[in-house]
Formats: sequence, structure tokens, C-alpha cells
Amino acid sequence: MRVTLPMTYMQTTESINDKKEATARYSRQISSGERMAAPHEDPIAWGQSLDIQADIQALAAYRKGLDFAENWNNATEDALNHLHDLLIRVRQLGIAANTPNSEEEKNAYANELDQILDEAVNAANTQYRGRYVFNGATSTPPVDPDDLDSFDASAYQDIHVRNAKGTVFPVNVSGQDAFFVPGDTESIFTHIKKLSDAIRAGDSAELQVQLDAVEKGQENIRAITTRVGARLASIERQTAAIDRIDLHNNTELSETKDTDFIEAVSLLQQNTVALEAALRVTSLVKDLNLAGYL
Repeated sequence: MRVTLPMTYMQTTESINDKKEATARYSRQISSGERMAAPHEDPIAWGQSLDIQADIQALAAYRKGLDFAENWNNATEDALNHLHDLLIRVRQLGIAANTPNSEEEKNAYANELDQILDEAVNAANTQYRGRYVFNGATSTPPVDPDDLDSFDASAYQDIHVRNAKGTVFPVNVSGQDAFFVPGDTESIFTHIKKLSDAIRAGDSAELQVQLDAVEKGQENIRAITTRVGARLASIERQTAAIDRIDLHNNTELSETKDTDFIEAVSLLQQNTVALEAALRVTSLVKDLNLAGYL
């Protein structure tokens, strides 16, 4: 088949248009840092990148929930540790008061216990983000200073978060569990109050009863603190696992979506040279006349 001048010109023009599109594409890849601007450029890679981004967003939501759970339990652990330290002092005062003392000394012990009770109630009503850490989703303080046994277990609701496996778990500790020894209807705060009253009254038998109750309350808080520590360790492991998966996903997304700058620059240079050559050929073809062609 004879190649005519119009055919040569049309083929050269098509080649120039293709190279212009390629030049624009490589320039955009370099300037934006992304290999694809639309699905048609690489449908398979585009779909893969969407799937990876969905995974990254889901993990970010799980990570946010775990961060909340970690901070909540850190606040809980701090409050429990503070309560435990206060109970150590309560027992020290109770033991010291359970010996012959002057009226002045007994009042001094009792007054300090009263101060410790106020501090313990404040610790029990610790808040995180406006919520009481020992009263779950409810909005009322778990301990009423005027009614130390008033924790309403019937109104209590746990706060839950979801982990990466889709499992929902509670992040909080109930005031019922923390402040009441199983089988005891009186809170640790009531026992501190009764210990103070027994010291003032000089009632050694009642003082010993309350000392024993305080010791059991201290053991209970220690057990609850251990439980919170185990939960924090679990949250830390889950967070670390999510971070590893997230790093892998972001690396894979980068490999799928991001521009290979060395390759893009090289292709841009090659395409620019080819485009300039095609433009020169077109110029020559346009200058040809029928006599020159023959």
C-alpha cells in the first residue's frame, strides 16, 4: 500500500497527541506525587488502593477507640492507686489509735481520717472527659459524700469500645466492684467513717471490726487495680498490632498509588525528546509540496 502524504501527516499528528497526553500525565504524576488521577489509568491498582484506604480508615476508628480505653483506664488506675495509698494511711492511723491515747490524740487521729475520707471520695469521683470513671455511662457521681453507700448499681451502664477483631469490650470499672467488698453492703468509705467514729468513742471492739473491713477493702482495690493493669496491657498489645498493620497498609498504598519519581522523570524526559522529534517531522511534512514529494 502506498503511503500518501495525508496518511503520513495524520499518523504523525496522532503520535504527537499521544505524546502530549503522556507528557501531561507524567508531569502531573511528578507534581502531585500520585500515579493515578482516575480509575481508567489503572483499574486494578485503583480498586486495590480504595480497598487499602478503607482498611486504613477502619483501623483508625479502632485505634481511636483503643486510645480512649487506654486513657480511661490510666485515669482509673491512678485513682485506684491513690485510694490504695490512702487506705494504707487509714490502717496506720487505726492501728495507732487502737492503743491507750489521750483525748487529744484520739481527736487528731479521727480528724485526719475525716480528711482522708474527703480525699478518698474525691478520688472515687474521678472524671475523664466529663464522665465519672467509676460510674460508666451514667452522669452522676458514684459516691455521694452525704450517703456513702448510695452507689446505684441498677442505673449503672458500662462503656464499650470495639477492637480490630470486631469484639466489643468494657473499658471501665464499676464503683460497686471497686468500693464494695463482695458480700458487704457497706462501702469502704463508710468503714473509714465508722473507724473515725469508733476512735472518737473509744470503742476498741468496733475499731478492730472497721480495721478488718478496711483491710479487706484495700485487698479488693488491689485486685481491681491488677485487673485494670491487665486490661491496659491487652490494650497496649492491640494498639501495637494495629500500628503494625497500619504501617503495612500505608506502605502497600504508597507502592500502589504513589509516583515512582525516578521512573516518572525518566519517562517524561524520553517522551519530551520523542515529542520534539515528532513536531519536527510534522513541520517537515507540512512544508512538503507536491513537486517536492514527487
